[in-house]
Amino acid sequence: MSKFECDLTADLLPVYLDGKASPETVAYIQEHIKACPQCRELYDAMAGEIKIPESPVVINKKIRTPKQRMWRFVVIYCLIFAALVVGVSTILIWGI
Repeated sequence: MSKFECDLTADLLPVYLDGKASPETVAYIQEHIKACPQCRELYDAMAGEIKIPESPVVINKKIRTPKQRMWRFVVIYCLIFAALVVGVSTILIWGI
């Protein structure tokens, strides 16, 4: 087998193993791995890898509703306003 054919097969093996290859690609890979011992070994190694099941990713993050986000900003702005009032009144009282 030529290096080009082996490189092409190595590039196409993940698609083949995922079941997403076209029928022509499937036929090409099956013929090639029957005739090429190096590519057959690569195929066996890749096919034996642990496959990750396709499941939704669970992100451990609290999802806030728009109402919760609004109240969060209201509280933050009230705290900033209170700090400004205390700061200004301190300046006016102490004459700093």
